[in-house]
Amino acid sequence: MNIVLVGIKHAGKSSIGAKLAEEHDLLFVDSDELIETNYMLVNGEKLSCREIFNKVGREEFRRLEAEAIEQLIESTNEDDQSRVISVGGGVADNPGVTAEMLKKLGLVVFINVDIEYAWERVIANGVPAYLKEVSDPASVFAEMSQKRIEFYSGNADLTVDVGDSGVEECAALLDGKLEGYLL
Repeated sequence: MNIVLVGIKHAGKSSIGAKLAEEHDLLFVDSDELIETNYMLVNGEKLSCREIFNKVGREEFRRLEAEAIEQLIESTNEDDQSRVISVGGGVADNPGVTAEMLKKLGLVVFINVDIEYAWERVIANGVPAYLKEVSDPASVFAEMSQKRIEFYSGNADLTVDVGDSGVEECAALLDGKLEGYLL
């Protein structure tokens, strides 16, 4: 069974997922990395998701994201290998990705992080262009994150409240929640 990590931007899904996969000798897949790889294969240009988003715009990026989720569903159905899958924080805003699609991927686990802590991570990594264009980016991020939290919490099979914990502690919390499912 796959473990599908969802949550807001900078919740730590990729770091926690990689740690969990490593501890249990599972394959780790990050949907953002898949988007980047697919983009490079089609366009011959290696860009980060942020750069792709800025270059192609929100609508096209969401199409690429939905395409990556479909690709993950197909690959999941083709083999029995269990994976830890991290999906981008904005997938909740993607009209091309439904909760049912996420559930097709596996057990959906909502990584619930404090919005303020996630915002600190956003600042540390550079505020995205779409937030730089607004007068109060922290408020817009909080409002956007709250809507995403409602989607994720309402559609997750499990929720792991990580607050502002570090990767090691979060992975341990997740590991405890998953006991009896896969690990």
